[in-house]
Amino acid sequence: MKKTGQLITVLLLAALLLIAVSGLSGYRKYAVTSASMAPAIPVGSCVFVHAVPFGEITEQSVITYRLGNGMPVTHRVVAIDEKTHTFVTKGDANEQPDASGIPYTQIIGKVCFSVPYLGFVLIFLQSICGRILLAGTVLAAAICELLLIDPKRKRGKL
Repeated sequence: MKKTGQLITVLLLAALLLIAVSGLSGYRKYAVTSASMAPAIPVGSCVFVHAVPFGEITEQSVITYRLGNGMPVTHRVVAIDEKTHTFVTKGDANEQPDASGIPYTQIIGKVCFSVPYLGFVLIFLQSICGRILLAGTVLAAAICELLLIDPKRKRGKL
């Protein structure tokens, strides 16, 4: 039982580290909330997206773009119109391509990789409850560290 708790702790810390480091390296992260890209990218995955020039997006690339309402969508490119700089996209699980072409100006970037289940963690951390829990955990860890410091070591007497 103790090892299971340790494993969960290590996995959560690794997930938090991946989320934090990816932001610093220019990747944007998005949680997948629909099954349109299953089985390649299942619900609950976190996609890591990097902005790329128009020419680096090819047919079969998986991209994330914004709809008119600002909602991000991750789908596969099935056709490209070089003249108008638009893309025809389709979710892998969908029968038909998306109704309208996506202009390059709406593209957030190309999906570089995805991590299953990490999207659930991302969604939780973006909630009020998740932020409070994370801040509380960091505060509790800092307090524990301060209380567990060996007083002799603190004064320089080893």
